[in-house]
Amino acid sequence: MKAFLLFLMILITLSGAQEVQSLRIQHARALVQKGLLDEALLEYRAVLLDEPTNSQAYYEAGQIRTKQLNHAAASRNYE
Repeated sequence: MKAFLLFLMILITLSGAQEVQSLRIQHARALVQKGLLDEALLEYRAVLLDEPTNSQAYYEAGQIRTKQLNHAAASRNYE
């Protein structure tokens, strides 16, 4: 029973973390829409600090860097 409760607590915690990352990505997208590219990059970096394998954050950060004509940094995001 204790193992099940521990598993359930971990699952709830992970689910909440994913929701937070999803909200941060939505916020970054809104910043891009407003033309606030540097601020959006900061938001994507925050996502990647918490979730270093988030491919969506890498891809969208690469899109911003491409818009900024920073092709070297963009290509690192796409690797």
